[in-house]
Amino acid sequence: VGMVMICSAQVAAGQLSKSVLDQLLKVCKRYDLPVYCPAGFDTLLDICRQDKKNTTKGIRVVLLREIGDSYYQTMPFDEFSSFIKEGAAV
Repeated sequence: VGMVMICSAQVAAGQLSKSVLDQLLKVCKRYDLPVYCPAGFDTLLDICRQDKKNTTKGIRVVLLREIGDSYYQTMPFDEFSSFIKEGAAV
């Protein structure tokens, strides 16, 4: 669920090709993995605030360039929240 949310946000931000997101969704569906979470957005953000990847500078997020090519980026939590919200519209 988290990787789909992050990839959707990257597509919305123009950082990732929609075809990569489509590939990810196809694999998730093939293996019957969840691609969305019924919990509300605020609930998910509260969980993210408690995540072990949080630092004093923000939350460390794993982003994709392509399938198999990922990198970390630290985002202030407010920026992360906006980033994820934009991706929810994809």
